[in-house]
Amino acid sequence: MPDPSDVSAHMSSLSIDPAFTTWLDLDQNGCEARADVLRRDSLTPTRSNDSTCSIENGRWSSSYDGFSSSDPSDVRSSEHEVQVPVLVRV
Repeated sequence: MPDPSDVSAHMSSLSIDPAFTTWLDLDQNGCEARADVLRRDSLTPTRSNDSTCSIENGRWSSSYDGFSSSDPSDVRSSEHEVQVPVLVRV
């Protein structure tokens, strides 16, 4: 298993292709997929801004690394679980 500090250093050095910078509204409910996933995965009820669909509160915990937060902007999104360049090669 790699050392967590080595992984963090590597992840911070990655750049994301501009083609992958936006989230899609896959279910066409007016909210980006990230907001839908944050709402779905929150351990507590979420509150969102109705006009922008941005999630304003909740509680999230990662079973992968023990990360926990109640700030939606701190929540690691799925592109960090599988690196974008790896997805593109597959």
